[in-house]
Amino acid sequence: MNSKHHILICDDSEDVRSLYKLALEQEHFVVETAQSRSEAQSLVEDWEPDLILVDFRMTGISFNAFVKFLKTNPKTQASKVIALSSFSKTDPTVLNRDPSVQFFQKPASLSELLSIVQNSL
Repeated sequence: MNSKHHILICDDSEDVRSLYKLALEQEHFVVETAQSRSEAQSLVEDWEPDLILVDFRMTGISFNAFVKFLKTNPKTQASKVIALSSFSKTDPTVLNRDPSVQFFQKPASLSELLSIVQNSL
């Protein structure tokens, strides 16, 4: 795997952030984490991720507002975005997301996570 790929994990669960970070770093990705969308917004001002994994359901900035920020920010508009959620991909709330955003249903195996990440880059 190319070590130049930068991934941002934005999830309010420390366990999820830690587990995903460890799994992705073992595959030689450069990984940063954020516990909120506002923290993620600050991070991307100085760091340009190739891929952003973001929890669909978090307090604070809405998911759709966050994606709009990413798509209009010159530093992140080329970044791929994957929504992480325990909702089903057919849930109306999930279906209302930006169609350019991929979906990953939690919980899932780490091999499934790695597969979707590799296919996205």
